[in-house]
Amino acid sequence: MTIGAASPPGLPGALTQGTLYVTNLVLNSGNSLNAVSGNTGKVAQSSGTMTQTKLKTADANGNIVDTAGSGTLGITFPAKYFIPGALCNNATPSPAWNLPTSNAAKASCNTGTNVQEGGLDFADGQSAQYGLLLPSDWTGAIDARLTFFDASTSGTVIFQIATACTPTNGSIADGSAFNTADSFATITLNATTKALWETTKTGLNITGCSAGNKLHIKVSRTTDTAAAVARMVGLELTIRRAL
Repeated sequence: MTIGAASPPGLPGALTQGTLYVTNLVLNSGNSLNAVSGNTGKVAQSSGTMTQTKLKTADANGNIVDTAGSGTLGITFPAKYFIPGALCNNATPSPAWNLPTSNAAKASCNTGTNVQEGGLDFADGQSAQYGLLLPSDWTGAIDARLTFFDASTSGTVIFQIATACTPTNGSIADGSAFNTADSFATITLNATTKALWETTKTGLNITGCSAGNKLHIKVSRTTDTAAAVARMVGLELTIRRAL
């Protein structure tokens, strides 16, 4: 670093005394900044063409992970879909799910001091169904989270969930058999009546499902020990997408 009153090389005119100009700036007394490529601690330049690559991700310890998603950017995005059990018009409930011809869950309204909400009441052996389209960039795993409450203050509640998929290319009728059902985690009720609970299932049985298919979901209540109906407020699905 040079300090002086004379003009630095290449600059026209004179600088007044006390002006600072810098030539050959050095970092920590070593490795002058220049345009030589590949030297540690120096300015590097590259004239090559950038190639397409995936975004890198980090694990729980902050380490860079090379393996990423399969999409254009290499990101696996866990999209969330929430499906309410029912809706209420004043005190009149209307199911948001398709109900079977037998052993069907029943739509009802929870009318409280501050909240009016719909739900589907499940006794043992009753069920309801819902259908939606899987995204074309779906990448294979689905998790479920179900919220409910129960007037009982003791006993257990066990919900189950089953899937079936239908391609949209006209190859088969829209009526595939459901896969073997998965059980949500068992909930043991406590002394608080109508307390809101959640139960989850990671990794649903999705045999026969492909991206772009129509996905059918069947929620049911299996035999458990709580005496009252269990009212499903809604179901959240985590459907992973490769972006």
